[in-house]
Amino acid sequence: MLLTNDNLKWDLSFIYKGFNDRKIDKDIEEAEQMVMNIANFRGKLQSGEISAEDLNDLFQNCEKVYALIGIPRSYGFLLFAQDTTNEHFQALRGKLDQKFVEISNLLIWVDLEINKMSDEVLEKYLNDPNLENYHHYMKVVRLNKPYVLTEEVEQVIQEKNLVGRDA
Repeated sequence: MLLTNDNLKWDLSFIYKGFNDRKIDKDIEEAEQMVMNIANFRGKLQSGEISAEDLNDLFQNCEKVYALIGIPRSYGFLLFAQDTTNEHFQALRGKLDQKFVEISNLLIWVDLEINKMSDEVLEKYLNDPNLENYHHYMKVVRLNKPYVLTEEVEQVIQEKNLVGRDA
C-alpha cells in the first residue's frame, strides 16, 4: 500500500470533533476554575494544618486538572504531528502548550510546599492511610528537594521550555 497524506491521518474524533471544537476551550476553562479552587489550600500544606482527607482531595483535583489540560494538549500535538504545515494545527498546539505552562505554574506551589514540610509533617501524611495512593508522589517530590529553586525561578524554567530545547 502506498502511503499518502490521505491515509496517514488518525481518527481523533473520539477526543474532539475538530481543531475548533468548543469543548477544547471548555476543558481548559474548567481546569482554570479548578486551579482557582485548589489555591484555597495554599500555605496550609507545608504547615500540616490541612487534613489528610483534604490533602487527598487536593491531589485528586490536581490530577483532574492535569487530565483536563493534558487531553487537549495531546490532541493538539497529534493534529500537529499529522500535518506540521497546517496553520490551524500549529496555532492550536501553541495555544495549548501555553495554557499547560500557565496552569502548571499556578500549581507549582504544591510541590514546593511538600518540600517545605518538616520531616514530622511529611511523616504524619505518609503514615495516614487516606494518602496511601500519594506516598510515592510525596517521596519523589522530596527526593528532588535539593534541586528545587524558588517558585518564580521554577515558573520561568517552565516558560522557557515553550521556546527552548524542549519546545
